[in-house]
Amino acid sequence: MDERRIKKPIVVLLIISFMVGMAVLANVLNKHELSYMAKETLKDALAGTRYADLDIISVSGFDCHTISSGRYQSQSSCTATAEFSDGTRSRICMESTERFRYERRPESRHSESRHSNSEDRVRTSINVTVSLCGIDSGIESTRSFR
Repeated sequence: MDERRIKKPIVVLLIISFMVGMAVLANVLNKHELSYMAKETLKDALAGTRYADLDIISVSGFDCHTISSGRYQSQSSCTATAEFSDGTRSRICMESTERFRYERRPESRHSESRHSNSEDRVRTSINVTVSLCGIDSGIESTRSFR
């Protein structure tokens, strides 16, 4: 059997496995980032309410939907479950707007091409609004992340 005929499918399988692994990792990182942003914004929402003394143990079970997506902005809406230090749980609602700003990096002396996309840098900012829609939808806060 020709050795090249065996190597090609193996290489293709390795590439596919790598791509699937990276997609799974990106999803896990995205859920961790969502949880962090939800917790921080929820802390702000609880401050000054009768729930201010509660600690947020976890935010999990995200169900997210993209509302709109474009080159400069993406909006999404999520629901999740927050667990508090007193053992209660509440559904939370989270809306986020991610803005993308494209900047040209200062040109390098070693740059081979002045028109290369690798010279561009994308800056993002995310505005997140979280409400305790399971207990009291009037309890909400908005926070910006960069």
